[in-house]
Amino acid sequence: MKRWFVVGRFLMVLVVFIMLDVACAKVDAPEKEGGSEKAEAPSKANVARVNGKDITMAELMQVMSNIKKMQFMGKKPSEEDIHQIKKNALDSLIFTELARQYAEKNIKVTEQDVNDEVGKLKTHLKREEAYQDYLKKSGTTEEDIRKKIEGRLRMQKLFQQEVNSKAIFNEEAARKEYNEQKKFFTIPERIEVEDIYIHPKEDKEKAKKKAEDIAAELKEVKEVSKLKDKAGIGIKTVTLYKDRDAGLFQKLEGLQPEQISPIIEEKSGYHVFLVRRMIPEELTPFDKVKGFFQGRAKQKRAKEWYEELKKEATIEIMPEQAGKKSDGGKKPGN
Repeated sequence: MKRWFVVGRFLMVLVVFIMLDVACAKVDAPEKEGGSEKAEAPSKANVARVNGKDITMAELMQVMSNIKKMQFMGKKPSEEDIHQIKKNALDSLIFTELARQYAEKNIKVTEQDVNDEVGKLKTHLKREEAYQDYLKKSGTTEEDIRKKIEGRLRMQKLFQQEVNSKAIFNEEAARKEYNEQKKFFTIPERIEVEDIYIHPKEDKEKAKKKAEDIAAELKEVKEVSKLKDKAGIGIKTVTLYKDRDAGLFQKLEGLQPEQISPIIEEKSGYHVFLVRRMIPEELTPFDKVKGFFQGRAKQKRAKEWYEELKKEATIEIMPEQAGKKSDGGKKPGN
């Protein structure tokens, strides 16, 4: 298996914990009088209702965006992927709202807990004047800050109580799976390079000539920072994997550190690569991927807890969110 699938799966194990960030964002938002905030937008802006509390389309789109960034890393998901992302995002939002409501009723945060966190914030800002300036610039008050901190601490305590402390992690079983699936945890051969990109703008021939000049200069100075003229070029450090970036990797294969690639032409412009390191295939040690297995155990417990919370909840999914593959617009995840 490709290494980024390891990363992707590890991140997807943690997708369920997006709910904690979402929940914290929810407690940051001030409530309007009378409970749910009344928006001027039409009712279709709400995608679900959890015990009378609305979940908005804006919230759904934000969580979908977060999942796409983690799972696809800039690649375009398929229509089927989008459907699954939407379902996962809606599940996450419903879960966070159920957890938030549970926390408000059952989890206590002391004044000292809040004082400690406010103290940490002031220490981070170093001066009382900086803290007051922070309040002024953010358009908030210390009371607002304290309420936000209280909400975050409540959610953190709740997830520690109901998920982290109850997740069952079997290290012996994890090590056995690791040993049986070593290819899954193997990082393929890769090359670290400095990528110098030259955009042709209006004159392709001039851009090509500039790329040739840069390549010639790099052969002498061996350092991108020492280039005399860096105007109009893009420079970034990238890692090319043998299986993921097969085309580029093949063109650079065989080069040694500090050697310069041939000029590589693409539709958008020209690239010159300065090789930094050639790194052979390597197996990631168990201790470095142990978090993957621990995260999976937490995900399993979180799903179990989600099912427990749903049993006592009234959850409505708006008809337009149900879709052809839905379970009828009631409780996702069933």
